[in-house]
Amino acid sequence: MKFNKIRLLAVVLCCGMLMGGLSSCMLHKVEYDKTINAYVDNRTGIAYHDAPGCYEPVAIGKEYGQLKYGRKTSAVFHEMGNMDPAQWLCEEGKTVFYADGVTLPTLTEMAPEQVHLCIEEASTMVLSTITELEDINALIDVWLNGEEVVYTGLEPNVNLRVKFESASYPGLYYSLIYLEYGDGSKVLYDRFAARCVNAGDVLLEYVG
Repeated sequence: MKFNKIRLLAVVLCCGMLMGGLSSCMLHKVEYDKTINAYVDNRTGIAYHDAPGCYEPVAIGKEYGQLKYGRKTSAVFHEMGNMDPAQWLCEEGKTVFYADGVTLPTLTEMAPEQVHLCIEEASTMVLSTITELEDINALIDVWLNGEEVVYTGLEPNVNLRVKFESASYPGLYYSLIYLEYGDGSKVLYDRFAARCVNAGDVLLEYVG
């Protein structure tokens, strides 16, 4: 009886390893092509480029492909919600990848209908959501046309992520950082573009 249990356990373990191997084989193999600075899906031939860090996935979907260096997997690509994986992918570090032929939307082109104010640490917690289009458009205007200021790098009293969401791009966020300092100054900041603008009181109603 003991022998049969051991044999059964061995069979289960082998099946698990086999299924894991099959699952890995079903994923697309992706390789980096330095001549075009893109990640190429060997199965489809589609080349993907990494987007600036202000673009983030709304959610990280199921595994799509593996980036390999030799025999080692260095990154796993995921689908982005219901967005077409032939156009959009992401990875767990929240990098967004877009395919050749896809144009990244500007914040204005996204036409956001919601803005989420979030605390982002080990996980993301939404504090409030802006749905009034007048307030959303005012926030966009401040970001695009506001007074540019120097990013000080000082420790802020308030540190929030400002995530713009649009039905036209249902799996994509446009993400900025909102900071408040002890001297009363408030800024919107994109560390990837090194752009920092005076936010004034545009979020006063939502950041108590």
